Amino acid sequence: MSTHLAIKIDVSKIPREWIFQGKKGKYIDCVLFENDSVDEYGNTHALKLSPPREEREAGTKGIYIGNGKPLERKGSTAPPTRQSAPPRSAPRKEPARYPTPSDVSGSELAEDDVPFAPLNGKLIP
Repeated sequence: MSTHLAIKIDVSKIPREWIFQGKKGKYIDCVLFENDSVDEYGNTHALKLSPPREEREAGTKGIYIGNGKPLERKGSTAPPTRQSAPPRSAPRKEPARYPTPSDVSGSELAEDDVPFAPLNGKLIP
């Protein structure tokens, strides 16, 4: 079985200028690190935001934005081990569809607005 990680990200730490437009959406570059030891909350990984190339070349360091730990499996006390998964017999369920700006009634979001991007240290509603 593959190991699934639960990741928590503090989106208020993401600088708006580090978000870039891709072919299918808006993105940020991150690096997931495995910690040397498990912290007091059970986190085994750390997530850092990578600065854009120009800022990286100028010496700007990445920003710590979150951490993660293995998901607990029902009925299991041990963390999941890495094994090959058995073949699937049932089709996968459709993933949850999250609302898009066009789904929001009564408000107009500009195309470059990102609902979670920080604005003067506060989250945009």
